[in-house]
Amino acid sequence: MNKNAVKKGFTLIEILIAVSVLAVTLTAMASLVVVTIRVNAANMNSLQAYYLAQQGVEGMRNLRDSNWMQNYSWNNGFECDELEMVKYYTIDEDDSVNALRIDFDMDALPDYVADAFGSSPDFPWDLAVTLTDSPSNILYKVSDEGGYVKFMHDSNGEETVFSRYIEVSYDDCDIESAEISAVVSWNERGSEKSLVLSTFLTNWNDE
Repeated sequence: MNKNAVKKGFTLIEILIAVSVLAVTLTAMASLVVVTIRVNAANMNSLQAYYLAQQGVEGMRNLRDSNWMQNYSWNNGFECDELEMVKYYTIDEDDSVNALRIDFDMDALPDYVADAFGSSPDFPWDLAVTLTDSPSNILYKVSDEGGYVKFMHDSNGEETVFSRYIEVSYDDCDIESAEISAVVSWNERGSEKSLVLSTFLTNWNDE
């Protein structure tokens, strides 16, 4: 009788140990899944931020190239100001005109095409002065008629966690060179994150 009681006692202890081990294992697995999901979300945000920063830098480079094609000053729209050597801007694609991506001689274009290019000083981009902490820096998801989703500073779209502004910095107004920095920030689980991509734009085409 005592032997059976001892055996039953050991069996209950073994069951309790097994349940405890299983509970710990399941808790660890659940924690791992949660951590993995958070890491993946963080990675996605970082990749999206890099894309948005790259888009900002390329937009400024394209704006300079468009200025050349329209016979404007290379830095038209983001000129150097000796009283304010550092300025901040938002930049978006200009949807008012559908630009054709072709190589051409500006002087050989028909007048109506040249007029279209000259209709906006910052064509094919919308450039606006901003501040580093302005709500206008917030990016929104905007879908066009074809269903293509773009990130723009358009409050009519779906608000995202991302904000972006472009910092344009000059060392000397007599030197045709500007440092361009795209600054993207976002909030991730209560923590402020930011990413910066920088490059230099020059008036090399005028050399």
